[in-house]
Amino acid sequence: MVFEAPLDPKKQYVFGSHPHGVISYVSQIIAGATGLGIEAHYPGLVVRGVTLPAAFIVPFFRDYILAMGCLSCDCNSIRRILSDRHHRLHQSLLVVVGGAEESMLAHDDTADLVLLKRRGFVREAIRAGCDLVPVYNFNENSIYRLAPNQPGTLVHRFESTLKSLFGFTILIFHGRNIFFTPYRAKLVSVVGKPIPVQQNCDPSEAEIQHYHNLYVNELTRLYRKNRPKYAPGCADIRFIA
Repeated sequence: MVFEAPLDPKKQYVFGSHPHGVISYVSQIIAGATGLGIEAHYPGLVVRGVTLPAAFIVPFFRDYILAMGCLSCDCNSIRRILSDRHHRLHQSLLVVVGGAEESMLAHDDTADLVLLKRRGFVREAIRAGCDLVPVYNFNENSIYRLAPNQPGTLVHRFESTLKSLFGFTILIFHGRNIFFTPYRAKLVSVVGKPIPVQQNCDPSEAEIQHYHNLYVNELTRLYRKNRPKYAPGCADIRFIA
């Protein structure tokens, strides 16, 4: 992990993690692994990952994500965690912003993100007065290979249908062997500079858009600054939606 600016363990943050990748491998590590993730670098900073509510009804997988400290991404869960009234500890959130739609774009050496229409995490950060922090996980898209799923293909129709029905999808992908061993790649997670946010319990659309624009600009700067060092063969960042 690389931090562009120090974090204050006594503060709360809303981290946006990009890209989603096939299985959000790096995001699971930096939010769910106490010895490797953000908490290891800043003791006292508690980071909770969020995922779809449907994940909590899947047998065994539910226990896995609970063991990592994940919670549902619905607004009630988020607001409860970010509220000091319910917890003694200041807890921060890590949101894989692009979701299932972005996972379908996780081809090797690409940086195609679904972000421009994702504004809910910004709204919740304003309501709680938490600084926004962009995180880019270089080479996340290189550890697995997606089957060709361009629009119009059978694979794309299959993945899109599942996403529209359930909110998540089942990707067709492969690793180095039949055990889905990941391909070798140097994984580097770069944590950007916190974007100060002024608390407002009822933010206007203009205010949400203002902080969203700051976030997009900071993420773009972070990616273009660090790409030559950590992923020189990767394409430039693109915002698909």
